[in-house]
Amino acid sequence: SLHAYSMPLLLNSTLYNSTVGQQFAYWLGMYENLTKKNIWITETGMPSDSNSTYQELGFSPSKQEEFLNQSFSMFLSKPYVKAVFWFNLYGTADFPYNLDFGLLYPNMTQKQAFATFEKFTKKYG
Repeated sequence: SLHAYSMPLLLNSTLYNSTVGQQFAYWLGMYENLTKKNIWITETGMPSDSNSTYQELGFSPSKQEEFLNQSFSMFLSKPYVKAVFWFNLYGTADFPYNLDFGLLYPNMTQKQAFATFEKFTKKYG
């Protein structure tokens, strides 16, 4: 079970001469090689709001959707990754920073990323 966050970077962002996605893939492979066990990503996510203490990081619904698509695509392309869980379905977290990781708005309507989340749940169950 691993947590995989790269806030505020997307997986195609460069960090230390490689992309965040390449670094995630490298460390997942190392972890699988070390443990010889299937991997569950029990938490991953990116906030969708700019109402947090960290407004300068540029969180937005479209950036959240892009991160969800990039991260789920990469994680689920690895045969040893058996499950990926998004943090969280609804609401703010990480008080007092008020980071809204939810895929639903407070009125329970779907954010942009929800359709992408559904795409993956339908494909991978």
